[in-house]
Amino acid sequence: MGIQLFNLIKDLFDPKCTYIISDFLNNDDNEILLSQNWKLLKLEEVLSQKDDYFLGFLLWWPTILDEKIINKFKTGVVNFHPSYLPYGRGKDPYFWSIVNDEPFGISCHFIDKQIDGGNLILQKRIAKDWTDTGESLREKAIKELKFVIKDWVSKVIQSDYVLEKVVDLTVNYRKDMLSKCFVELDSQYTFREFLNLIRAKSNSDHIGVVFSDSDDRFHVKLQIEECSNETNPKI
Repeated sequence: MGIQLFNLIKDLFDPKCTYIISDFLNNDDNEILLSQNWKLLKLEEVLSQKDDYFLGFLLWWPTILDEKIINKFKTGVVNFHPSYLPYGRGKDPYFWSIVNDEPFGISCHFIDKQIDGGNLILQKRIAKDWTDTGESLREKAIKELKFVIKDWVSKVIQSDYVLEKVVDLTVNYRKDMLSKCFVELDSQYTFREFLNLIRAKSNSDHIGVVFSDSDDRFHVKLQIEECSNETNPKI
């Protein structure tokens, strides 16, 4: 995903003075970038460089950066996060947006030592409804980010923004989602909570909400579809 985003914005950068951190790129991507005269660095090499860098961008970066690395960038390091910050800080923002019935969107912010903290630069809200799942929200976020990222990066480079502090809301970890998705058959939920939990975990690349009956384990997913307001003879 990171290389796809980079290809959308690469004409905004000069290969002569731009470094690409290659830790999470595969060999094919590395070879293509090198053939285009981009300079590649490993993350550990950032600290060994004598000079500081002007500005950094994280494109779907999967790990937390050490504060020493962040401090190597004079202007800062910008992250693109698939949530409407301060909602959805941390892992699995698509899941929590549905489960907690929170606003959803994409955000661009400077990073600091906190997870998805730092000052907010730009963001855009994305509409959702009952037919959405965790997977559909993820696809909406990717589609919207691809649409706006070139404009957003241009604004950051030109300092065309007004910073806003990110409110210190809860940070979600992967373990929080996993523990939420193992349920007891006799657990008490409202119907709204029940539907939200299951559709939030309905992704093609993950199992759904898990429950046990005797010694057997099952998982469940669902897809909600909108129907006509007219009387349905099949009901």
